[in-house]
Formats: sequence, structure tokens, C-alpha cells
Amino acid sequence: MSDFASPSDRFNALPLMPRPVGIYFCVLVALTLIALIPGIITLGLLLFILPGQALIAAPTLLYYSLAALPGYLLARFLGTNLLGATVAAITLVAAALLPHHLGQRQLEKLLASDMSDPLPSSFQPRSFELPYPEQDNYWMNWRQPESHDPTPPPPCADLCQQLLFKGHIDHVIIRDHNSRNARMTNTETNERGPDGAMHRMVHVTWLPRWRRFHLEHRESCPDTLSLIAPEFVHEVVGGRCLIEDTIDQREADVLVSVSKPLDIRGADGQLRPDLNIAFANVEADPTTITIAEQHDGKAIPAEIRTALHASSANVPFYFTTRRCGGGEIPSLCLTAATEPFANSSADPFEMINRRYGLAVAPGSKPARLSDAPTSEDDRATVNAILKQDYGVGALIPTTQSKLVASFVNERLKTGQLKQEDIELIRMALKQHAFVAPIETNKLPSETYQALKPLLPDMFERIAYRADGQQDMVQSLNVILEHYPAEDTNPYSSTLCQEPKNAGLRVCYQREFRTRKKG
Repeated sequence: MSDFASPSDRFNALPLMPRPVGIYFCVLVALTLIALIPGIITLGLLLFILPGQALIAAPTLLYYSLAALPGYLLARFLGTNLLGATVAAITLVAAALLPHHLGQRQLEKLLASDMSDPLPSSFQPRSFELPYPEQDNYWMNWRQPESHDPTPPPPCADLCQQLLFKGHIDHVIIRDHNSRNARMTNTETNERGPDGAMHRMVHVTWLPRWRRFHLEHRESCPDTLSLIAPEFVHEVVGGRCLIEDTIDQREADVLVSVSKPLDIRGADGQLRPDLNIAFANVEADPTTITIAEQHDGKAIPAEIRTALHASSANVPFYFTTRRCGGGEIPSLCLTAATEPFANSSADPFEMINRRYGLAVAPGSKPARLSDAPTSEDDRATVNAILKQDYGVGALIPTTQSKLVASFVNERLKTGQLKQEDIELIRMALKQHAFVAPIETNKLPSETYQALKPLLPDMFERIAYRADGQQDMVQSLNVILEHYPAEDTNPYSSTLCQEPKNAGLRVCYQREFRTRKKG
């Protein structure tokens, strides 16, 4: 065809693309679709290596071939190779760079609101309002009846206790959504109904409440809904008590709030994370922490930080593989190559410490998952706690129980029990008000040998059937499994003769061993 033919004549005379080019695109599309099958790339690499490499390269070749296609079509149908080459070069550069820059901009938007006033602050707060602790179960004392409510009151968790015990703050408040003793107000209005007539309507508004936490020196500390962090157990046992109450007024110098910048409100009104960010990979739902200070009755943001761990598309943009399953032989799946984004952190402990000079730092473990540090100096205190008369059906307060259990556990784990340790453990078994679980995991054999004189006391404690004893009984059951039948039979036979004890674990295990021998 003549090079001087009009573009319309060339368009009518030429097919959209030559047969070889069409075959090339069909092959790339087919390979890309095959590469999307989970595990198929691994299979291709294991078989002949080259098929696997072809499957990995096909999506990237298809991506850039489609990017260059407009320039090729312009040159083919307009007959201007220079224009076609220029357009192809521009689209190829855009395809290589734009995903990275678009992903970066999307991630930077999540940090756009971050700000901070000059540090350190001259403002010295005496009270804080904190958000509801997310992992509240690890700080909740399940002995307290309100802990089993559908929406229990908030406990004083790690940051709350750090501010009170180490930061010497007057009080901390947390919004309370518990329905017990909730306050409400009724408003009556006249409104037109569906029938067109006026009706009197009553609107109920629930009034907000806050849970307040502060410290008081008392001779004996009350049991609290909040579990005390191990590092503060000694202070509470010594009389520096955490006091919890409910107030109707918000009284705080500093408000700490947590928000999710990616959350969107669904049709049901609930907020849910929207992680659909093109060309960006967010490893965890971003969290924004805001510290606002009360000035002249207004909460003014003083510092906003967003925790963001993410990555954006690589330059140039291309496809690679990632592990998506498998065992020793990994299953590989296609993914866009990424590079780390300049991750941002938001730690309320660090922000408060840096801003107000308060010595707060996160604990290593939640209160429920760790023992209190103990030493030989605590023996007299532990003995005094166990010797006290708590009355029928009463239990030792949770914090004092934590100290006793931690002291006993430390000695059980050493395997070097002295006679005074044996007598202390005997006292703990006979003190029915002590119901905390004791250590049973991987104790040394010397411990079981030293505890042998306490076998009758263990069976006596198991036979004591009362509410709240489950944790202690379960610990004793595990310990008794390490003794041969000839050591436990003299005590289990007497215990298991009574029909009411047939359901005890030591009794049905004894029955099972007896039948197995028969």
C-alpha cells in the first residue's frame, strides 16, 4: 500500500494487527491466566525451570506490551513512525513509573493529618481520658460479676496503670458503655404520623458516663475489675490501691483517641476498613493516635501520629512471586513487586513520654499472662496472706493471689524446694480462699519428688467442692498425673469411694486404669 494513502484508507485496508502480533498477545494472555493459578509457577519451576520462568515473565511482558500498543497502532494506521514511537515511549515510561508514584501519594494521604506542637510541652496534665482498651480480656478480672456483662465496664489496662503508678497522674477516665445503672433522659415531642394526625412521641437519650480510676492509700485494697500489672502487684499489696468508680462528667486535661483512617461507614452504619488502595500494599490496618489538650473548655489537638506499615509498587513496575502456601516446597503466587514505604509509627507511650516527660513504657506482657516478680523478701508477706481468715466462701483478692501464686511458681520451677517451701505450699493447699492456678508446665523431676509428702493435702483440696476452685483443681490434676498409681492409690481409693466424687478427674482416671489392668 502507498505510504501516501489517507489514514481512513489505511484503517479500512489493514487489519487491526498482523497475525504474528495477534498470536503474540494471545500467547501472553494465555500464559498470564495460567500463571494466576495458585501453585502452577512452583510446578513449572520444579519440572523444567524454563516454563516457570516464562509464567513469571508473561504478566510483565503483557503489561508493557499493552502499554506500547497505542503507539504501535498510531504508527500502523497513521503511517507516522515518529509519532508512534514517541507515544509508545511515553506510555512505557508512564507504565513503569506511575504505579509507584500513585501508591506513594495514596499512602502519604493517610499521613497528611499528622502534626505536632513544639516539644516538650509546657502543659502539665493531671488527668487523662483514654480510649477503651482493645485487648480488654487480658486485663479483666473475671471474678467480678460485671466482667460477664454483654458490654462490661472498661478496665484500667497497661497505659492507664502506667500513668497512675509511674506517672503519678491524679486520675484516668475511660468512656463506659456498660448498661448497669445507666442514665437516660426522655424528650416528648408532637410529630405528624403516617396518618397525617399529630401524635406525642417519646425520645430516649442515653447519657454518657465515664469509668474513673485513681490511687488511694488504704490498709486493705479492694478487689477490682482491672487486673493489676505484675510490676505494680507489690505496691497494691502494700496498700497503694487502684480505686474504680463511675462519673457522669468528663474531667480530663488530656484526651487520647484512636481512629482508623481507612475506615468507611457501610450501609448498616458500621465502620469497617477499606484496604482497596491501588498499587499500594498496607500490611496492617493503619491507626491514628490523637493527643488533644483542654484549653478554655475546648479540646485542641496537640499531636497526631499515624501508625502505617505499607509498601508501594516498585520502579519499574513488574510482577514477581510471593509465597502463598505449601510446606517445605513453597507454593508461589503472582504479585506486583513492591518496595517499603517510609513507615510511620504511633505509640501513645512514646508520645506521652516525649511530650509531658511522664515515665511510661509498655509492659512486656498483659497482666493475665505473666507472673509478678518475687524474691525471698516476699516470704513473710505471702505467709501473712495465706494465714489470714477470709471467712466462709470468700476468696483472697486477685492481686494478693497473684503474689502468692508467683512466689509458689518461682520455687516450683527451680526444683530445689526447702522444707519451708513445702510448708508454705501445704498452707496454700489448705487455704480454700486461695484459688489461683499454680505452675504445671515442664516442672523438673526434683519438684515432683519434693511434693510427694503433700499428696494427701492435694487429694483433700480436690475433694473440697466449692465455686471458684476450678483453676486450682485443674493444676493439681496435672501434677498428680506425674505420680505412679502406687503413690496415689492410697488416697484416691478413699476419695473415690464416695459416689459424689465419681465425676472427679482423679476418680475416673483411677477407674480407667483399674479396668485396663483387669
